[in-house]
Amino acid sequence: MRVTKLIAVLLAAAAFVQAPFAAAADKATLRLNWLFSGLNLPYYLGVTKGYYAAENIDLTILEGRGSGIAVQAVGAKSETFGTADAASIIAGVIKGVPIVTVMSTYGNAGWAVIARSDRGISKIKDIEGKTVAVTAGDALSQLFPDVVAINKLDASKVRLAYMDPTAKLAAVIAGKADALMAHMAGEGVRIRRAGVAVKIIPFSDVGVEQVGVSVMAHTDTVRDNPALVRRFVKATQSAWDDALRNPEGAIEAYAKTKPDVNRSLTLEELKMAADLIRVPETRDKPIGFGSPRGWESTLEIMKKYRDLKTDLPSTAFYVNRFISD
Repeated sequence: MRVTKLIAVLLAAAAFVQAPFAAAADKATLRLNWLFSGLNLPYYLGVTKGYYAAENIDLTILEGRGSGIAVQAVGAKSETFGTADAASIIAGVIKGVPIVTVMSTYGNAGWAVIARSDRGISKIKDIEGKTVAVTAGDALSQLFPDVVAINKLDASKVRLAYMDPTAKLAAVIAGKADALMAHMAGEGVRIRRAGVAVKIIPFSDVGVEQVGVSVMAHTDTVRDNPALVRRFVKATQSAWDDALRNPEGAIEAYAKTKPDVNRSLTLEELKMAADLIRVPETRDKPIGFGSPRGWESTLEIMKKYRDLKTDLPSTAFYVNRFISD
């Protein structure tokens, strides 16, 4: 009996020694460029449904207040990953911020002039003589000079009313402003839901073709821990694929952890955002594949109309090597 017990103890000990120790999950943060909406729901879905956990990543998502802030946070290594529009990433790199795009999520930035349909604005030239609400320092205010130059608008005739993002939305809904510069799948959806018919004029339709919000990481992270970046991108792709394949299910899954989420609004935002993921050049590519043409266009517009000085090629601001089928 003693021999039997001894053998059992030895076998158990051997099994314990041979069993691999479960590696602790890598802790990582994701600083968003803006607040929660259907535009960034898939990241939350990735946490809720365990896509990041499956890649051994313990991810914390932090809401944001602008691409510029997210760029600085990732550049300072305060956060592991971040989302920002491509123009802000380029501007940051030129200023010496050590970041690079590892996933070009939105092939089309989705920026637009969103006008009340009752204000006689059907084309970009019609905003002359109108009041357009805009937020100082955001991506759209920085792109507006490009819109003016490319379309030969008289900027002196466009009354720009600077205000907080929430205020500019309210101003258009209340009729105090004729239009606003915003995201077509964000504010565009919210204005229509307030019962106001709108005319959307995408920047991409008036010559300002730019890559949109993308995922960035510090260059040290890309160099020193490429496995983490690859796993993060893989999990993010899985979450986006899930959300786009079954948007209703994605909303319900998220609602289990956030019961007060506005299901119908978030669903509408997500469905509209789906059309901005890929551009013609990337139709047959996985989610996150950066369009060489889109990045080149983004850089050239900034150099031509924003007096950006750089000899760096567009490939200095993004990589596609972490994107897998």
